[in-house]
Amino acid sequence: MKYLSRSLMQLENDPYFNFHPRCERLSITHMLFVDDLLMFSRTDPISTAMLFQKFRLFSRASGFEANLDKSNVYICGTLATTQGKIMSTLNIPAGEFPFRYLGVPLSTKKLSYIRCKPLIDKVLAIAKSRTVRHLSYAGRLQLVKTILLSYRPSGDTAASKKALISWADMGLPRSTGGWNIKNMELCNKPAVCKLLWAITHKIDKLWVRLVDSYYVKGRSLVGFQCTSAMSWSLKKIIGFMDLIVSVGGWSAVLKHGKFSITLMYQQLLPTLDKLLKWGVVSSATCPVCHICVESVDHLLFKCYTSGVVWQQVLQFRRCPGGFVDELNWIRKSCKRSGNRHKLMIMFFAESVYSQWMNRNDMIYNQHYNTP
Repeated sequence: MKYLSRSLMQLENDPYFNFHPRCERLSITHMLFVDDLLMFSRTDPISTAMLFQKFRLFSRASGFEANLDKSNVYICGTLATTQGKIMSTLNIPAGEFPFRYLGVPLSTKKLSYIRCKPLIDKVLAIAKSRTVRHLSYAGRLQLVKTILLSYRPSGDTAASKKALISWADMGLPRSTGGWNIKNMELCNKPAVCKLLWAITHKIDKLWVRLVDSYYVKGRSLVGFQCTSAMSWSLKKIIGFMDLIVSVGGWSAVLKHGKFSITLMYQQLLPTLDKLLKWGVVSSATCPVCHICVESVDHLLFKCYTSGVVWQQVLQFRRCPGGFVDELNWIRKSCKRSGNRHKLMIMFFAESVYSQWMNRNDMIYNQHYNTP
């Protein structure tokens, strides 16, 4: 495939070859995905013929022949006569947008219900199968966590009656009456912010270079105004810049100069310092010690009460640090096997959980278990 890439890249120096309008600045002629190949050029017969000629040269040299019946040509923005000339030259079936890759429709616009309906039908077919109907509630819950995005305890997928439990409550921990199902909307935010970090810091990736070359053009994303030429997904990614600013900027979610999804997720936890910025509460003072501002780093374990608990659990004399420091320490300490190290992980998880529940009990019930 390196030979094919070198052959296609030679077209850059050919004066008769015209790049695709969105590929000219980066001199992109093709993209390879495992065993799939995408080739790009302007919609004129000469450029498409030169592109296909390079591919035929590779086939004769290597012996690999493409299945033209499973290949497609996608043409847009040109006259019907020009399109007919290109089709007669290539002799490859014409495709329609949006084309699919691995069964997923690729589109620059927001996917409509009609586009997503085939995937929804497959999910519902699994939910309606006899095997699923006879599952216990625990089995259905596991199915929800792994496959389904909607669930009704009755097992009937038809909207014949309202669900007995609201979807918002199902994401809560079991101790508070929920089912401990992962909140996908919340988990999606750090993942999108990682894409935004790549655009902001000009990571050397093809898609980042393409976005910066045609849309961002080296400008800062703080207060950036999206244009109508941008795709729906790119607008959504850039729109998350407001979230980064609200949590304290990139410095609050960077670890050793790299974006950390763990830190970003921690910054989204509803501690009082975040609720104060969002205008939900009027004070961010820690409800436990009543001295410092409550944050994730303070609550776990810089707060005096939580620090005392952590010291008593592991019986060491040093002063506990913040949550990130203690998490890194526990990871390094527990790389070895053995019951002692397994207990250390269990103690750490239980300490974090109990401190968070104790804090909630103090806020909502004005009751706190002192160490």
